[in-house]
Amino acid sequence: MTKYALFIEPSGQLLDFIIDWKHRFETQFPRGAYCSHPPHSTLLFCPIREPALWLQSLSLSLKTTSSFELTTSGPIAFPRDPCTHGGHTLAIGITTSSALIKLQELVATATTPHIDRYLLAPTDGLLAEEPFKSSYITFGFPFVGSHWLPHFSIASPQIQPNHPLVREFESTSMAFRQAVQCIGVWAIDGDRHVRLNSISLNLPSHAHKR
Repeated sequence: MTKYALFIEPSGQLLDFIIDWKHRFETQFPRGAYCSHPPHSTLLFCPIREPALWLQSLSLSLKTTSSFELTTSGPIAFPRDPCTHGGHTLAIGITTSSALIKLQELVATATTPHIDRYLLAPTDGLLAEEPFKSSYITFGFPFVGSHWLPHFSIASPQIQPNHPLVREFESTSMAFRQAVQCIGVWAIDGDRHVRLNSISLNLPSHAHKR
């Protein structure tokens, strides 16, 4: 079943760093979740109807949203991650900011009328718990709101938290800054990711001249 996602996509040194660590984990754990996924931070991932129905309205909304800078906050882990059947998910955390929260809220609100609610999964497991349940029922994605922990996922292998590669990853410096000037629109079916489009945010006048 194809779903659609809206991503913040890394660039520059941050992108290189993520690609390198994904490769390192994939080399040692070739069946580990997330390794093969393109580098991204998820704003929204849900069964939205065909993009032609909502891309234009979302693009118009984002034209009034100014670009901004994000900073990374260091390594984070999600032990026994239910999203990967108990994998040890490793990621680069993103410092939460008002601009980032506003961007997710705008994206989620703009696409809500186009959710294919017949395709929403039963609200059991993680989806039966609050605040994930209310977020999922409203937006089709359980992580919209103040409980969202923005991050760039690296990998989610089935390994112990004290594995040497995990310890090395968690001891590595991860101080990056990046301008968020657009979001990517992706179609996703299982591990298959296809980039469909990108939507620009409102850029400062000096950025247009570069």
